[in-house]
Amino acid sequence: MPEDYEWSDFYDDDDEWEISTEPDATSELIALPTPNQTMAFAVTLAMVWYSIVYGVNQALDSCIRAHMSEDKTS
Repeated sequence: MPEDYEWSDFYDDDDEWEISTEPDATSELIALPTPNQTMAFAVTLAMVWYSIVYGVNQALDSCIRAHMSEDKTS
């Protein structure tokens, strides 16, 4: 039959919490992107930016052409 444990069995009120000034292990595990990943991100960002600018340019161009054709017909 399992024993019943009390909170005091695991925690001693006399212990003081110590704040460590040393970096923990997780801060050393943060990996910087490799040059290939950085270049891939830059190319992807450039392609997205180009497609947005190209799409806006095409939309404005079609609006201007439609507006100009309305002026000629009226």
